[in-house]
Amino acid sequence: MLAGLPVAKGLTPGGESSTVEVWVPESSGEGFVVLPGFGETARGRRNRAGAAVSMLLLSLAVVVTGAIAVTPTAQLYLRLQAARSALQTVGKQAADAVELRQAMVREMERVKQMQQLLDQPVSPFDALLQVNRAVPDDAFLRNLEISGAKVVLTGEAPVSASLMTHLSNLPGFSSVRAPRPATRPAGAPRESFVIELQLSPLPVVMPEASQNASATAPTSKPAAQLP
Repeated sequence: MLAGLPVAKGLTPGGESSTVEVWVPESSGEGFVVLPGFGETARGRRNRAGAAVSMLLLSLAVVVTGAIAVTPTAQLYLRLQAARSALQTVGKQAADAVELRQAMVREMERVKQMQQLLDQPVSPFDALLQVNRAVPDDAFLRNLEISGAKVVLTGEAPVSASLMTHLSNLPGFSSVRAPRPATRPAGAPRESFVIELQLSPLPVVMPEASQNASATAPTSKPAAQLP
């Protein structure tokens, strides 16, 4: 039967052409019968190798698909960590800014209180008394202007700069300045000056002479009784 088939010429089981399979049709004509000992063993090996490659490719596809699925999640996680770090940094900077703002508010309140104190009007009597005590004997005033806590002195002194320094070092006197330069006429012993300053009210202290006079005032004696 095999000798009558053209495809079987020169074929021997296990020979050089063992990679070729021999299929014989069944007598009923409904199928084929594979003759063993020819190429079916090589085909089995090829099938197993193909199955292994297919499994490898399938595994690789699963790994790649998993990586593709995990990558967005990993990116979101990294973004979340970066956002948390940035939030902590911003929170620390905000805390520093809030502390600085609170310090600035406190300083502004202090400045406001000082400004209110400086703007507090001074009575002419207190201003005259303070200026009279502050101006040295070698200087004299021609004019004294009082506007709230602002006082303008116009007069003459040997050296107006020394007078300004003297006034600046006294309590109750602040923002001492000269709105225009002092002038000294030729041959004059004193300079003419105009000095502006802020005056803070100070408690008035009674002169010691008045206190002593009050303390040593004689007391009236009771009249002598007649027998």
